[in-house]
Order: sequence, then C-alpha cells, then structure tokens
Amino acid sequence: MSRETLSLLRDISAILICFECALFVAAPGVLLFFARKYLRKGRRWLHVPLLRIQVLVLRVENVTIKASNAVAGVPIKIQTATARVRGTAKALVTNK
Repeated sequence: MSRETLSLLRDISAILICFECALFVAAPGVLLFFARKYLRKGRRWLHVPLLRIQVLVLRVENVTIKASNAVAGVPIKIQTATARVRGTAKALVTNK
C-alpha cells in the first residue's frame, strides 16, 4: 500500500474511533437524561398502585401471623395445661 492510502485509512479509523467513543458516551447519557426526566412522573403514576399492593401484603401478613399463632398455640396450651396439672397433682400427693 502506498503512503497516501495508509494515511487516508489512518484518518478514517481515527474518525471512526472518535465516533464510536461519542456513541458509547452519548447513549447512556441520553438514557440517564430521560430516566431522570420521567422518573418523577413514573413515581406519581405508580404511587397509588404500589400503596394498594403494600396494604394488601400487610393484610396477608397479619392473617398469616394470626393463623400461625392459632395453630402453634394449641400444643403450647396443651403443654401448659399438662404442666399445671402435674404441678397440682404433685403438690397434692406430697401434702398427704
């Protein structure tokens, strides 16, 4: 290849590298610009549905806690009653 051809290709490659760098910097910049611009609108638009979902999740959590406490409470109450009866029976036997 001649010297002129190499210098022309060098200049074209330098221009293409600069263009690619600008593209790689501009694309995220444009995305960040629009994300920042429309983020507030998106938050306002999503505020009420997300609040309703949060309330629903809290209701489900409360029902789940009540149900698990009711299920787990039965063996605990049986064990407590058994311990009371044993204590009372032991006290009655030792006092006689």
